[in-house]
Amino acid sequence: MKRLLILFCLGTPLGLFSQSPSPTPEIKQSLRDRYQELKSTSQTFKEYKVIKETVLDHEWRIISDSVIRIRNLWGEAKSNTARLEGELKSIQITLQQREASTARIEHAASHIDFFGMDFNKAVFAGMVIMVFAGLLVLLFLVMVRLKIMFKVMKEKNELVEMITHEFEDYKHKMLEKQIKLSRELQNERNMLQELKRV
Repeated sequence: MKRLLILFCLGTPLGLFSQSPSPTPEIKQSLRDRYQELKSTSQTFKEYKVIKETVLDHEWRIISDSVIRIRNLWGEAKSNTARLEGELKSIQITLQQREASTARIEHAASHIDFFGMDFNKAVFAGMVIMVFAGLLVLLFLVMVRLKIMFKVMKEKNELVEMITHEFEDYKHKMLEKQIKLSRELQNERNMLQELKRV
């Protein structure tokens, strides 16, 4: 038994020195793969794995480099995330401004300002059409009334002219009658005077 123990003690250091360091890792090899490779290439003593200190230091440097690289990547990702969040906020502000500008343009396109009152263009057009229609109806009524008044005035003028003409005729006839009666009266006077002389 002592012999076996001495052989084992002598064989273990030889085995440790004879163990070759793991091959240079590929860049794409993950830490889990390296760990599995380290386990599989190391020697076994009972339930323990025997690993050379140089190999372990080499793996520790690789792990440290990987951790540093991951931290750097994480820092870059964090700064990229912050930069992208800033860009996103800037884009959101720009989008809100554009939406507000678009809303103002749409409002200006669909509304009209008339004497300080804001009207929808369709409502305003309807009101203008109604006002013009009302004015046209009023103009038509005024024209009809003027036509009726003109007709009545024409009839009155004709009636006045006819009455004036009849009055002039009557006046002329009366004047003639008066002249005739005056002559007859004069004739009668003359005859009376002649009778008195006789």
